Amino acid sequence: AQYLDAGYEALLADWDNVANFHPSWAPEFRYAPQRALGSDGRDIGLIWTNTVAFQKLQRLAHDDITLDDYLAFVAGQRGENDRTLCLYASDAEIFGFRPGRYRTEEANQGGREWQRMAEALAGVAALKDVKLVLPSETLTVKTAGDGPALRLETAAYPVPVKKQRKYN
Repeated sequence: AQYLDAGYEALLADWDNVANFHPSWAPEFRYAPQRALGSDGRDIGLIWTNTVAFQKLQRLAHDDITLDDYLAFVAGQRGENDRTLCLYASDAEIFGFRPGRYRTEEANQGGREWQRMAEALAGVAALKDVKLVLPSETLTVKTAGDGPALRLETAAYPVPVKKQRKYN
């Protein structure tokens, strides 16, 4: 309710994090924009994020996987029906900057990481039967997930959040 009152049109949430507590949801929902039902009965747009997708893009930017490997992953997410896939929903400041706070941080490769990101997006845009769109545009995609608004919270998981479960 507060998001709508503040002018937001949609939320982002990690599919695996939330769907884990909703075994009745169809797996295909992960590729579909949804509506999330609020406690006041109003609903708001919902875009699912995908942990594997954003980690793959990070690994490409850090030069841990090849562009061909990344594009094969994205191409493998296509289905018979229209789908949406959020390519990245994490911290952008990790690219080209490392504050040196952790021993496990990747080596900073400066602008090369942003160049790899640009190559990735150009590669995705060139894939057959794939169209890059803004997050707001995904809300208008008609998919197999169209249906009533979803209640994200459960008694076992009363405060669902965007991030992966290990961060909550």
